[in-house]
Amino acid sequence: KDQISQQMSKAGAQSSSQISDQQLEMMCDSQTVDIVPLIPAVAAGSFVSVTMYVDDRGSAKQLPRNSRASALVSASGGSVDVLGDAFVARAYDNEAEDMRRMDFALAELDPNSAWLADAWRVKEVVERTREG
Repeated sequence: KDQISQQMSKAGAQSSSQISDQQLEMMCDSQTVDIVPLIPAVAAGSFVSVTMYVDDRGSAKQLPRNSRASALVSASGGSVDVLGDAFVARAYDNEAEDMRRMDFALAELDPNSAWLADAWRVKEVVERTREG
């Protein structure tokens, strides 16, 4: 609660004395997610995305660093330090048809999985497209 009050003060929000303990408790208990794209749903990747979902209040809740999830983000070319629990999902979404969820097997968390190499390839194509 103290960290949330401090963050609110830094952000110029209402004084923490105007916020009740009950309101702070509700904020601490709320669970929302942040989306970490490991492979974006773009044509270069056949519109198949791999996404990690993490607690967006991990820092405020002082959650421990999730070394396995952070390593997976790094292995896919990202730089997010994951705090707390995370889960990974795959989906097809070309924005013209219905999105559909796809399986993501536990074995695919292996650092030698084909999708990880594809993540780097797709991110390189996306970067070149932004630059050109």
